[in-house]
Amino acid sequence: YMDKVAQILRRYIESRFDIHSTRQTTREFFMGLQDSGPSSLLAYRSELRACLEQADMAKFAHLLPELPHMEGMEYAVRTFITSTRPETPAKGERR
Repeated sequence: YMDKVAQILRRYIESRFDIHSTRQTTREFFMGLQDSGPSSLLAYRSELRACLEQADMAKFAHLLPELPHMEGMEYAVRTFITSTRPETPAKGERR
């Protein structure tokens, strides 16, 4: 579950912000953000770090978080995606 949520998050970041995060470690990803990350992405740095580090612990150390932590991670990912989703014009509206 944790790995799937992290994959969804990384794929969204890759497609939304044009940052290739799916082939980077969490550490590499955040080091790259320090240098040239979009400000809208940097605003969520601590939440993103917490989510990706929890997923890393589950994947590599086999430490599964308690249900409230998993629910918190899912909520944080959903909130991040909703908050950073690009605006789309209404049907028939021009940009």
